[in-house]
Amino acid sequence: MEDVTSANIINCCWWILPGLVALYVINYLLKPYPSKIPPGPRGLSCTWQLLKASWNESVPELAARWAETYGPIMYFNSGGVRFCYLNTPELSRLVLAGDRFRGLTSDRVGNFLSKFTWYDGKDLFFTPYDAITRKKRKLFHKATALYGDGTERFERVVGEEVERMLEEMERRSEGDQDVQMDEVLSRALKFILCILINGERPPNESDADAIVEYDLAVNRLASEDIHLVLMAAPWMRYVPGKYRAACQKVLETRARAETIMFTRMKESFDPKNIRGIADVFLQHRDEPGYEFLKDDEHIKGVLTLLFFAAHLTSRATILHAFLILLHHGDVVKNMQSEVDRVVGERRPRVEDRQSMPYTEAVILEVLRYSTFFPLLCIRNTKENLNVESYFIPKDTLIIVNAWYFHRDPKYWDDPWKFKPERFLDATGQILPADNPVRKNLLSFGIGNRMCPGEVFARSRVFLFLTQILQKFDLLPPATEPLGSCHPDHSVKMLVRQTPPFRCRLRKRTL
Repeated sequence: MEDVTSANIINCCWWILPGLVALYVINYLLKPYPSKIPPGPRGLSCTWQLLKASWNESVPELAARWAETYGPIMYFNSGGVRFCYLNTPELSRLVLAGDRFRGLTSDRVGNFLSKFTWYDGKDLFFTPYDAITRKKRKLFHKATALYGDGTERFERVVGEEVERMLEEMERRSEGDQDVQMDEVLSRALKFILCILINGERPPNESDADAIVEYDLAVNRLASEDIHLVLMAAPWMRYVPGKYRAACQKVLETRARAETIMFTRMKESFDPKNIRGIADVFLQHRDEPGYEFLKDDEHIKGVLTLLFFAAHLTSRATILHAFLILLHHGDVVKNMQSEVDRVVGERRPRVEDRQSMPYTEAVILEVLRYSTFFPLLCIRNTKENLNVESYFIPKDTLIIVNAWYFHRDPKYWDDPWKFKPERFLDATGQILPADNPVRKNLLSFGIGNRMCPGEVFARSRVFLFLTQILQKFDLLPPATEPLGSCHPDHSVKMLVRQTPPFRCRLRKRTL
């Protein structure tokens, strides 16, 4: 009889293991879904469509097509991960903000991005809704109170940077030349966010550029064609090619970004002189209940994620707004008339928002029309849920399909047209927040994990728009065609951005 050696066993395993894997896959794919599971794509077709969409960075578009087929709620399982898409604002509010479900759908789970980039759950986003996360959110609100909405300090920070930007715009527009708007607007925004986090303007522009470079590297890593593959096969980060290159870029840029946002701040920290958001977190390291902040990774994770979220979303809002306005001269004229009437020649203030309903409506419509964050919330169910007669298993990822219902004609008249007046009542006033039309707009999420910086972000956008339109008329470029503002033409990333674009700026005479 042949001896049973280690070599024999290993040789047999090479033949047996593929068969076992094949049996598992067949059993998994053919396993029937419970009868009360929501409808949705099934089997190999589902996985194949997702792979193609992720490669083309078009998962939101695929989710919109599926929503047309399967209705308000859909469920599917891909690669062992359960997904439930909420395709209406009503269901999104019910599942994520309703009294019955809110406590069961407030957690988020880590993924490759959070584990690799933000220290495996030490950030403010990909975390369970536990005591530490709630304390971090509380500190964030305390920190933003340093610049609180409507206060003089916040307006001064934004106003001074916008003034510098206006001077640069005037220089660049001499002789009716084209101005690279995405470059100019982004430059001012990155300085503002650096000031909000560190409390002071970076001594040189290269520091701000380093943080932005890190943000763009993370946004690239988070894009669908890369992140979905790394979630399923994290070992691909070691294989030469775009996956390893994307990971390496994050590591290279993170080191300098953290030095600027955290290390220097920690070394120069003075509890008697709280400068910005970083100092607020450093200040609480020795307070009872905040001992977790003595782990530097908690603060670094929060600061880098805050800059990432604030920079990319504010950049997307502002750049989409100006590209859209270049295609809608009548909207620009209406906004300028409101600015002239309410503000005159003084610098705009946040409190002016209350007297400028048309400008507020434009900002809301920019958020709806562009929907630059197409798939929102990404929560994890703590328990089995029964929603609208459907069964949603525990540990299912809940995703709000804003890309779909922000353009659903059931909720929006002529949804692919830019119409700020949809957010105004018959007297021209902004619709209240509890109006059904306003409630259909979920750009900042919903429920316990709603974006804590919504008001802060909208205030920044308001000050940018009003100060620029107070000083300049917007005209199409002279040297090239004006790019499309249609949402389908956005650059497809986690947070979708506009393509680079130019325009002419002509100084107004009041």
